[in-house]
Amino acid sequence: MLLFYVGTDLFACDAEEVMEVVPNVKLKHIAGLSTFVAGVLNFGGSSVPIIDFCQLLAKRKCLDCMHTRIILFKKDPETQSPIPAMGIIAEKVIQIEEVNVEHFMTEPRTVAAFPYFKGIISSGNRSIQLISLPHLYEAMKETAQI
Repeated sequence: MLLFYVGTDLFACDAEEVMEVVPNVKLKHIAGLSTFVAGVLNFGGSSVPIIDFCQLLAKRKCLDCMHTRIILFKKDPETQSPIPAMGIIAEKVIQIEEVNVEHFMTEPRTVAAFPYFKGIISSGNRSIQLISLPHLYEAMKETAQI
């Protein structure tokens, strides 16, 4: 699992879904899109939509600090396309850690409201919220019309 933060909330996504993690670079702003769409990234000549995960969840822009990164991913982990489907800006993208997915617990109301939310696990003094990047992509296609 790739671990990252939104403020003090810890999130994880399956590292197999991640294509690449890149520095937080200047994006091309596209007028008229949802506030949580930060812009598009030129990736090898292709435009890749980037979601500000902090704006989506906490209604504020991600902090522009040393550990803020753009996580690029495919809409289907099995796809061999060299172009990512979408990316998210996240704070404190910190590490890859082995976490057993079977230990994550789901809350049906949360899953219904946020289809990309796969569960939560408490470990020691921290809670990790698991998200599905392909499900986030599908939800953003409908919501943000990307």
